[in-house]
Amino acid sequence: MRGGVLHDRAEVRLECAELQWDDVTVDGSLLVTATAALGGVKENAYRATAASTNGSKTSPDSPSKKSLLTVFDDRACGRVRLRSVSVRNKGVDWSARGSEAWSATLHRLETCAIVVEGSGEFDACGVSLRGDVTYKVPPKTLLTLRPASKHGVGVVERWYDLGEEPFPSWRWRYALGDGGRVEVSIETTSQDFLLNAAAKGYDSLEALELVRATRGKEKEKENKPPPHGIEPGTKARKKAVSATRGKAVPIAPKKGIAPNLEKNKTPTSR
Repeated sequence: MRGGVLHDRAEVRLECAELQWDDVTVDGSLLVTATAALGGVKENAYRATAASTNGSKTSPDSPSKKSLLTVFDDRACGRVRLRSVSVRNKGVDWSARGSEAWSATLHRLETCAIVVEGSGEFDACGVSLRGDVTYKVPPKTLLTLRPASKHGVGVVERWYDLGEEPFPSWRWRYALGDGGRVEVSIETTSQDFLLNAAAKGYDSLEALELVRATRGKEKEKENKPPPHGIEPGTKARKKAVSATRGKAVPIAPKKGIAPNLEKNKTPTSR
């Protein structure tokens, strides 16, 4: 976090491990939440302990149990970038009855809420966010906010698909400097990603979801079992499909079985 202004009675709540905050002004309420702040969980198997005269020990016959451990996954955690962003809304009504800062029991008149699910990413630069607004980013999705004009008036949304196995568009790099000081730098691939023709942006989340649904149907067709046991993607399969389109094709017999049992019958004498 570097630079910016928090006005009097402003509220800022950040529940996000991977965050870039650069010159952000908040006059009101700003809530940033990443549902997978650290990335994910893994199962930890252990065996229950059995009491003995010498104390507690692990019994080899005791059933194993599993617990979930929170782990950091660089490719699965949510990311938020706020650069030269101004947030202004009515914020918290501090005069409301029952409002307590220490327990986060607050009555908000307006707020700017940013919710990043799973491995989603939110990137706002040079924009002004006014009033009661909410931005919700699904997993494997990047939402960018940019000014609609040179004067910073208006906001343009662009939605990007990060792919089935998303790779973060940016990440922090840590190095040990002189005197044991930790030096932090940002490694970004967002420029290459946004300029890539394959990474097409969409004006709305609905348009992106429609493209994803169409892509999913195409994959289902590709993974559909081929006819007559021919391997998918081979030339033989393509020829068989084109040749048998609209025709009835007999099923090929299995190896070791005569195709015509009548011809293989041995004549018997009466």
